[in-house]
Amino acid sequence: MRLTVRVVAAPGAAERRARMVRMRQRVREHNVYRWAGLLLGELARIPAPAAVVAGRA
Repeated sequence: MRLTVRVVAAPGAAERRARMVRMRQRVREHNVYRWAGLLLGELARIPAPAAVVAGRA
C-alpha cells in the first residue's frame, strides 16, 4: 500500500520539467538587480529633510 501511494503521488517527468521552467523564469525575473532597482526607487520617493534641501546639513 505504501509503495502505491508513493508512486501515485510522485510527479511525472513532464510536471517536473514544467516546474523547473517556471522556477528558472521566476529566478531570472526576480534577481538582485530588480531588487536593487525597486529599493532605490522607493528611496528616491522619500522626501529629503528641509535642512538638506536648503544646504544646511
